[in-house]
Amino acid sequence: MYKNLLDTKKRIITASRDVFRRYGYVKVSMDDIAGAAGMGRSSLYYYYKSKGEVFGDVVADEITEIMGAAIRKVSKSNTLGKNIIIYHQVKIKQIEMRLKEFDHILQDLKRNAELLYNVQTNIRAEEEKVLRQIIAWGVENKEIPGVGSGDMKMLIPGIMDALAVFGHELFLFGKVDRFMPRLKNLSMMACKWLS
Repeated sequence: MYKNLLDTKKRIITASRDVFRRYGYVKVSMDDIAGAAGMGRSSLYYYYKSKGEVFGDVVADEITEIMGAAIRKVSKSNTLGKNIIIYHQVKIKQIEMRLKEFDHILQDLKRNAELLYNVQTNIRAEEEKVLRQIIAWGVENKEIPGVGSGDMKMLIPGIMDALAVFGHELFLFGKVDRFMPRLKNLSMMACKWLS
């Protein structure tokens, strides 16, 4: 029963991803999603109560793919600075690809602050986990001193905010000028801040 539920939800997410890609968020209805998933609207409502709920799961899947690509590139054997650079380089490249692919959604996000806030909140939650791991490796490798949980609660958002400028530029302007030199400088500053 549970496997069937997950399989059906996965089918809905896959179908709705394509519909959102083609038409954006605003123009898509639950009827469109149901049709793309090959089910009736009442059946779709059994699994999802709203278009926003479906979109939330599509976004969660995309974030998982973006973060997964970035996480696979970082390593305990890298330096803290190198991991910060690699992680953000891959993340920005993944986001850039998706912004081109989901242009209609990008336009909807620019017009809908609540929708944008929800997407950004999901990305930040996942990013926090990755940065915690990268910093923990830096401590294990004796690059930086141990960081207490109270300090970690302050440091992680600070690093995320400093590096968020790249995502903001990409979102607003479709590109990031002088990305690598700026990323290297921010990475160096973060390493000095942590040491």
